[in-house]
Amino acid sequence: MLEYLDEIQRRLVDFRFPPPVRKEFHMLKAIAVSIFLIVFCIVVTGCGNDDEVLDVVEDFSIEDGNGIEDVDEDVPMDALLATLSLESEGLLGVISVAFSPDGGTLAGGGFDSEADDDGVWLWDVATGDLVATLPHEGIGVVGQVNSVAFNADGTKLVSASSVIGPAGTVQLWDFPAGTPVATLGQGRDWSIYSVAFSPDGGTLAIGGSAWRLDNTTLWLWDVAADTLANTFIGHERAVNSVAFSSDGSKLASGSDDETARIWNPVTGALITTLNHEGFVKSVAFSPDGAVLACGNDWGSDATLRLWDVAAGTQIRTLPHEGAAESVAFSPDGSILASGGGETVALWDVDTGALIRGFKHSKFSIEYLGDVYGDVESVAFSPDSATLATAGDTILDEDKTEVRLWDIATLIGK
Repeated sequence: MLEYLDEIQRRLVDFRFPPPVRKEFHMLKAIAVSIFLIVFCIVVTGCGNDDEVLDVVEDFSIEDGNGIEDVDEDVPMDALLATLSLESEGLLGVISVAFSPDGGTLAGGGFDSEADDDGVWLWDVATGDLVATLPHEGIGVVGQVNSVAFNADGTKLVSASSVIGPAGTVQLWDFPAGTPVATLGQGRDWSIYSVAFSPDGGTLAIGGSAWRLDNTTLWLWDVAADTLANTFIGHERAVNSVAFSSDGSKLASGSDDETARIWNPVTGALITTLNHEGFVKSVAFSPDGAVLACGNDWGSDATLRLWDVAAGTQIRTLPHEGAAESVAFSPDGSILASGGGETVALWDVDTGALIRGFKHSKFSIEYLGDVYGDVESVAFSPDSATLATAGDTILDEDKTEVRLWDIATLIGK
């Protein structure tokens, strides 16, 4: 049963559902898991007593977060600096977070089904206060903002969306004023899942899917001219994540075609293809550009992979609980953070050792008790001292949380 549900989701992956439908699908999958375990226990135990059923469930379960050892089962409240909450009467989620270059503001992008076009939020990091809500044009109540990013000097903010259709847009804002500057690519039949500024701020890398644009999924946009500067040919399915190296000489992309690719952003030439065995959900360069981290999805390849950029060879594979939806290097280059499923993990970049694995959030749901929230995004502050995590829970759809964590406390320093 689970295999069939996964295959259905695979086949429909290029058709990105709006938040209500996507959450209903995951709810259906959760119900299927419960039914499967109940039937499995009854068959194996021959309708035995409750103790026998529990023994079978425990034996069947995968311990320690699908391969991550020593994951904290409780939220580490001693390291929590602030909880930046949002409230809504409808469906609500934060999918992407990014710090401003000065570390004073955290931007979040996501969806609120009760607030037409609201999908970008700005918080004051020092106080934890929500200081602005920005309307991303055109998302309505069935779209979502999938990605937010600042340029290097902190004068511009970009948000990118997908809407059922597809009819996504890229919105450019003046920062800190929060005034809209331009909506890029209006009228294009695309859904955008990731955006990144080049280090000089002159161009935007845009990853997504486009049904009527010859299946192209990766583009470079000239910000000043508001024109398409380049189209990258190679990916066969949607691009989930894009990232520039710190010197701007390379552009990385991760795709549902089970590859990550490294490009020359000036010429559009493909430098190397890094093959995976699952969807590549997230990519990030180390600060020195020598290592590319890739977060994967699906089955046995729900892992992190680290690649030597120059050689195009794999350095190591790290386990993860569920899809590694987001990866980020600390600006000092010492720590790699990953988030996905119910878990946030911190890794030693040099050795690959797990420093700390923990739960992002826990909700108390009527009739169900305590459930853990899903993690959608992780981001480091510019000084490497703070980690931001964003997520929600599919079982309590009006709850979502963005949290700020003290890195020194998390790693025991």
